Amino acid sequence: MNRKQFLSLSLAALLSAGLMAGCSSSGTAADAPSAGGAAEGQKTIYVIVKVLGNQYWSVLQAGAEQAGRDLGCNVVVVGTALESDSEGQLTLLQNA
Repeated sequence: MNRKQFLSLSLAALLSAGLMAGCSSSGTAADAPSAGGAAEGQKTIYVIVKVLGNQYWSVLQAGAEQAGRDLGCNVVVVGTALESDSEGQLTLLQNA
């Protein structure tokens, strides 16, 4: 993958993360068990992908995590095991 493609994918992931994100002023274990390790005052961004393990969503996840590191945010990526699990996706969205 060349640099231009990687930059495009990273920007797309950042944009997608912004569209699908839920932000909170602090990420504590009580508020979000999967957020683990968010520093005090650090923003937590939840990225909910359609299905974990899919190549497309894995690239999006990597881009979102890189953008989170670049911006000093804690990125939590969650998803379901099956693409057809719309109920599980809704539950993930409500929990985030």
